[in-house]
Amino acid sequence: MLNTARLLLVDDDPGILESAKDILEDAGYLVDVRSTVHSALESLRAQPPAIMLVDFNLPDGNGVDLARAARALLPGLKVILMTGQEKVDVSSAGGAVTISLAKPVAPSDLLAILAQLLKPSL
Repeated sequence: MLNTARLLLVDDDPGILESAKDILEDAGYLVDVRSTVHSALESLRAQPPAIMLVDFNLPDGNGVDLARAARALLPGLKVILMTGQEKVDVSSAGGAVTISLAKPVAPSDLLAILAQLLKPSL
């Protein structure tokens, strides 16, 4: 059974956006792609996702700041921070980042993490 959860994917690399969107849509997810903090916030307000996947470095801010703003708007939102940097301190996120992943992320690993995050809590 395919998953129809809504995801918001935020990255400033068009190649990553395109390939990740294809992988996620092939798995059945509804995917909105954005490349800036500003446009991601607009999307969050218009169509709240179940999970936001966000790159650390964005042209108008960073993923940690976006995660904090997103969780202020949607307290239950799960946020996956993805980065190509070796070490990113997410302690300043105040718990807004659910999980931090190093790029590149294997598609099978990403799909497994999404499935785990979307499992209903008992």
